[in-house]
Amino acid sequence: MPRTSVRPQTARPIVYEPLEERILLSADCPVIELIEGDNRGLVTLTSSLELRAGTINGQSIRVLAAGSDGLIGTDDDVQISADISYDTDTRQIRIDGNVDADQRYRVIVDGSQIVSTEGVALDAEFNGFGEDTGDGEAGGILDIYSASTVTPVARLVTDFGNIDIELFEDETPLTVANFLRYSNDGLYDQSFFHRLVEDFVIQGGGFFANEELEEIPKFGTVQNEPGISNLRGTIAMAKMAGNPDSATSEWFFNFGNNSANLDNQNGGFTVFGQITDAAGLQVLDDLHELTTVNATSQGSPFGEIPVLDEAAFEDAGNSVEPDNLISFERISLLVEFSNEPFQQLDLTGAATMTNPEGDATVTFVDVTGSGILTGSDFFEVKFNNNDRIKSITLSKDTPNVPIGIVISGTDEVGSIKDSRTGGAPDLAYLISSAKINNINLKSGITGMDLNNVIAPGIIFSDNIDDDSRRDDPLALYVEGGFVQSIKIDGNVTGDIVIMNGAGKINIKGDVIDGDFTIMDAGNGNRSVSITADRVNKSAVRSTMAIGTIKVTDWRDTGVIRNEIEAPSIRGITTTGSSSVNGDLDVGINVTGDDQEMDLGSVNIKGDVFMGEWTVNGDSGPIKIKGDVLNWSLDVDGDLRSLDFGDATNVSVFVQNNLSSKLKVNSWNGGTLDVDLLRNVSVKENASVDIIVNNSAQDDITNINFSVGGDFDGGSIFAFGGARSIKVKGDVTDAEFRFADTIRKVQLGEVSNSVIEALNGARRLLFTSWDGGEIRGDQYNRIEAKGANGVPGDLRATLSLGSFVTLKTSRGGDLEATGTMVSGETIDIAGDIVDSDLSITSGNFFFPTSLETLRIGGSLDRSNFRTTGDIDNVEMRGMFDSVLASGGPASLFSLPSSASGFNTFATLHSVRITGLSGSMSFDNSVIAALGLGDVTITMPDMSNGGIPIGVAASSIDSITTMFSSGSETMNNPAASVAFGDYQIRVGFQPA
Repeated sequence: MPRTSVRPQTARPIVYEPLEERILLSADCPVIELIEGDNRGLVTLTSSLELRAGTINGQSIRVLAAGSDGLIGTDDDVQISADISYDTDTRQIRIDGNVDADQRYRVIVDGSQIVSTEGVALDAEFNGFGEDTGDGEAGGILDIYSASTVTPVARLVTDFGNIDIELFEDETPLTVANFLRYSNDGLYDQSFFHRLVEDFVIQGGGFFANEELEEIPKFGTVQNEPGISNLRGTIAMAKMAGNPDSATSEWFFNFGNNSANLDNQNGGFTVFGQITDAAGLQVLDDLHELTTVNATSQGSPFGEIPVLDEAAFEDAGNSVEPDNLISFERISLLVEFSNEPFQQLDLTGAATMTNPEGDATVTFVDVTGSGILTGSDFFEVKFNNNDRIKSITLSKDTPNVPIGIVISGTDEVGSIKDSRTGGAPDLAYLISSAKINNINLKSGITGMDLNNVIAPGIIFSDNIDDDSRRDDPLALYVEGGFVQSIKIDGNVTGDIVIMNGAGKINIKGDVIDGDFTIMDAGNGNRSVSITADRVNKSAVRSTMAIGTIKVTDWRDTGVIRNEIEAPSIRGITTTGSSSVNGDLDVGINVTGDDQEMDLGSVNIKGDVFMGEWTVNGDSGPIKIKGDVLNWSLDVDGDLRSLDFGDATNVSVFVQNNLSSKLKVNSWNGGTLDVDLLRNVSVKENASVDIIVNNSAQDDITNINFSVGGDFDGGSIFAFGGARSIKVKGDVTDAEFRFADTIRKVQLGEVSNSVIEALNGARRLLFTSWDGGEIRGDQYNRIEAKGANGVPGDLRATLSLGSFVTLKTSRGGDLEATGTMVSGETIDIAGDIVDSDLSITSGNFFFPTSLETLRIGGSLDRSNFRTTGDIDNVEMRGMFDSVLASGGPASLFSLPSSASGFNTFATLHSVRITGLSGSMSFDNSVIAALGLGDVTITMPDMSNGGIPIGVAASSIDSITTMFSSGSETMNNPAASVAFGDYQIRVGFQPA
């Protein structure tokens, strides 16, 4: 966060002990020709002449870091230990300060102590980054400060030379951040190139150059960011085949144009940088000429490993040793240097008004430097006796130039008033070291880059709003106490930073590239409310509670996704207008506090795009009138309700209860994961995975799932039950799994899907079912109802416990395999075809497995077996099938003995009523230990010599309807054969 401001500091010269008078010698003075450094404190100074190594040490060169005030370049800077060496061949002084990544540091070189081999002191004064040092006289002090570059450049240090890489931070922010995380942590130090493919790539970033070739620790995968072509000299992330988002630490350089292959393969390989100069490309070409060897005995990744000496590899028993690897010392970000830790704010053409009786000062800065401001002619400043400022007023005659206002030397400003009329020009900036109670401007604020700047009364850090950007403009900065209200009638195109909290911020214009940073300095239960028109590429970071945020819309068209972050937010609203939808395209992070509701109501008039919302606590209702794309919501508490339009790749996680409802128009891709749930309603189509954890088991049957269209490729998993599931359209490639009862399931046409209810369902209704599985226990009714023109077919694997009714309607067939424990009625309107079903209940005390098997058509090419009794069987035909009660699983032909039959199992009634006068019983078997009343119509008496018919120990009565008449046998004592059709009594062949 922004540094605390201090009193303006006059630049103090560094004071050293008096030296002897310098003597200008006839020999040339050595100077520093090149200064290079990185963000981890490694600095090299290249001298124009050879130096005496003994003069280069910790006395002549010091490295300092910021002291307790956190600011580099102030009196409390502290010296840090540094490794200092000198290379006579390259004339380079090497200074390794070993600072934390991106920590600013300072290097002081005492030129009077470092001399050339000719005995001439180093001419050391700094003349600007990229310029030779010196003022023409021997000696002097080089005092420089590190600073980030505008364009990030990483340096890879190898024995072949340095490779400088411009990083594409804007285009591939996630990948660059991932790469810098490894480099900043030193994980690329002393690693090596482990793969080289001729005319293709050279790969590194995976292993350390030690004896074990140890793998670099991984932080996790990074999202793929393709779009930049894999051309010569570019660097891209390596990844696993078939997984575009699997990149971790490894990367490769492209030797040539590999765009035709790598831009499209595996989702496209993410190029995140390119070599900046010819010297780096020459190093790449030199690497290309290296010899590769197969060292897979040391690890599978080392099949094409480049080495310095192939003979040494062979002498080592075809093993690669560390000194034969192409290793690199480090990868780090380059930095620039200046001789000032901060820039002085340019006050050319400024008008200053100071309290005659104190230090309170207001400076009006003409940022164009035209010098047309004359103080009291255009501005009125009223001072109080206690050195506070009562008011600052811009008069109606203020010149039409961009003006910056700097307030210092006071504790409080009552108000800033704007009396300008008409099209008042925007302010450049408004900054104050004191609190301002009320700000009222009739214009906007354009903002100016004040990072790393000293203004009267304020020293700014190089990252004022703590967003990791060091060049973004600052519009409004108030440090002192609480700001009651801020009203800006125009646009704001810079950051707003309020260090001690605010009440109301009302911007009637647009906010563009302007972050809100609002700090809480113990303001109790106060909260800040923000109102604006359109907001673009902007964020809110607040450590105080936010009351409400109300904007026309909030877009994020930048590469770096911004967010709204606060301990709690009472409400967020986008209103839209006649020209915009009212979108909200930023992330939300509610960190949580003691508020009853950490995120209150959210009402979005338009769409939500690519946002990640995290609520560390409870959330009120969230309503998004438009569509939602690539969005996630994570609530670590309760969520009252959620309502949005069409959803694509949307994931919702609720730690506790989604207490009211979830209502969407359609949902394509994503997850809903909650602990408790009441209602889910999708008006149109859905393809989403729903998980209900039900950790509290007291309300497991009150969930309603409703889909007005199709349910395709999704799932519903509930560790409990549900009141209802209703899908009006088709269900495809879906899974429904419940650990308890579902009261009612009503689906359209189902294909390749699974439903499992461990305690069954009162009603499982669907139009038809083609492929998949039905599992569970205690189903009351399973029915394929059919529809106009659609028969109610059921084709699935059945794994059922007890059930009451299994039914198909509208001529629907049953084509199933599996087992059932017990049932009352199977009622099939059409045929049972190509099925293999068994019902496993039935014993001596409770013998019934199934009460009724009713088939409107035929049992065709099927096996239907029960362990116990079947009370009643009725069908029109039976072909190539087995119907058996209590028989062995190996029964496929007419049995000739009772071996394997249960002694209690009986088929009480079997009626095959016939099919319109044609043959109705063919190549089929009916068998049980006991048969009751049996009727078979039109059996095939010529079955190629293979016996068919019925077999039992005893038969109460059997009637066979032939074309020539009928034959009835009551309690037959012996078997009888009508050709291949046999009635076996005592299982004995006729």
